[in-house]
Amino acid sequence: MTTPREGNRLRALPPEYVDRMRCTHCELRNMKLPGTAGGLCIPCYAMERQAAPRRTSQGMQLANFVSDPCMGCGSHAVDANGWAFWCDACGMQVAVAYPIP
Repeated sequence: MTTPREGNRLRALPPEYVDRMRCTHCELRNMKLPGTAGGLCIPCYAMERQAAPRRTSQGMQLANFVSDPCMGCGSHAVDANGWAFWCDACGMQVAVAYPIP
């Protein structure tokens, strides 16, 4: 399963995949976010972004705030819905893909 792109951002995972199918990388945790070759859990998404960071059209590297534990507060109360990542403890929210209309 290859995740389609729109410009520099991936398209969201279909809702029927989120939290229902296993991560295509580790196969241990459920899919939460789109990866370049399929749906990924939060830790695998963070590893993929660290290994291959997204870049702007000017070549600048974009920051990645997706991690477990949260980079902002260290809490493990993090979740994602296929296109957005958030931390329930500190309220940080990051869109990582275009939502499905």
